Amino acid sequence: MSQEIILNADPRERTGSNKARVIRNIDVMIPAVIYGNELPGENIKLPLNELTKACLLYTSDAADEGLGVDLGGRRI
Repeated sequence: MSQEIILNADPRERTGSNKARVIRNIDVMIPAVIYGNELPGENIKLPLNELTKACLLYTSDAADEGLGVDLGGRRI
């Protein structure tokens, strides 16, 4: 059974190492940057539990089609 894993992300306005630490420790989210397709990088944050579940699904060969990100209703 193949399925695409979709991660729900939020935009991240705060950047820098101290702000990233706050996002990780207080918001319990993972700060990240999406690059590619000749577009500028986008700062996002992902819920830790959702990212953990996606990693487990992805490594179990359940996702043959890939990984997608939904950023406020916009598919990246």
